[in-house]
Amino acid sequence: MTEHHSLVDVEVEEKDIACRTHDGELIRFYCEPCGACICVVCAFQQPHHDHDVSTFSEAISRHRYALDDLLARCRDRADQLRSQLQLTSRWVVDVRHAEQQVLRAYVAVVMVGTIDVEVTELILNLLRLLRLKLRQN
Repeated sequence: MTEHHSLVDVEVEEKDIACRTHDGELIRFYCEPCGACICVVCAFQQPHHDHDVSTFSEAISRHRYALDDLLARCRDRADQLRSQLQLTSRWVVDVRHAEQQVLRAYVAVVMVGTIDVEVTELILNLLRLLRLKLRQN
């Protein structure tokens, strides 16, 4: 999560979740305006002391639909990302395979070029030998 946010399991309404601000205090409340899970000490301090604060259980009940909807959208997005990752992984394999084919083709072209040079040299040598034979005859 981020520096100021934590994940809280909303399936279990009361859990021993430690307050990040006050050592030894447990999260038992929810500050509506701040959207923050807070402990009893936080509830009486700035900025929460004059805010609408409810118990953690009440907040979960009040926001359950929105939380479930958000969770469903997050799961859908995670599934989409997994699919894209799988597709990307297949593309990487395909690109590597194509890369190997291009390299093999390049090596073949170089070899053909080398053979062409050697064949040309052999033909030139044969022509020289033929000229010499013709001059000698």
